[in-house]
Amino acid sequence: MILGSTWYPILTGMSRFDREKWIERVENSCYVSRRTRDLRAVDHLTVLVAWCQARNIEIDFRRMTGGEWDPESRFILCSSSARPEKQVYTILHEIGHWMYETRHAARSQATTEARKGSVRYAVDHLGEEYEAWNNGARVAAQLSIPLDESWECYRIECLATYIDWASSRGKGYDDD
Repeated sequence: MILGSTWYPILTGMSRFDREKWIERVENSCYVSRRTRDLRAVDHLTVLVAWCQARNIEIDFRRMTGGEWDPESRFILCSSSARPEKQVYTILHEIGHWMYETRHAARSQATTEARKGSVRYAVDHLGEEYEAWNNGARVAAQLSIPLDESWECYRIECLATYIDWASSRGKGYDDD
């Protein structure tokens, strides 16, 4: 799960990506200085939605902050109120979680659930978050989606929240 922002009005009644609605939203935004970047991001969203659909992954835009990968329903949940550029970053990161889970399928849910709350779980989770960002960057490169300083700042901001969360788990080793 990652951070979000509310730069645009929430798309009420919209849960699926509709390129024309996203373009309209950008063009009607008061953020004129961001318009070019956000219109480019709508193009990238179009590519990401198609990439996900080819892998039976649905993207659902909701009233929420940030994003989330739901492995049981194979849904990427994404904030409907975030700027398109942040939506691209969020979706790339959540694709990264899908890739991580695909690669680490042997790790049982029972083991993960039993370790929740432990320092080891927190450290493992932090590693997963870091890998999800790296996986997302690899997908962006494969799809010719350029990532710049804005991506890097967002990635660092989100990783900092994960580090804060992990450090709040305690200083001792409470599991084997």
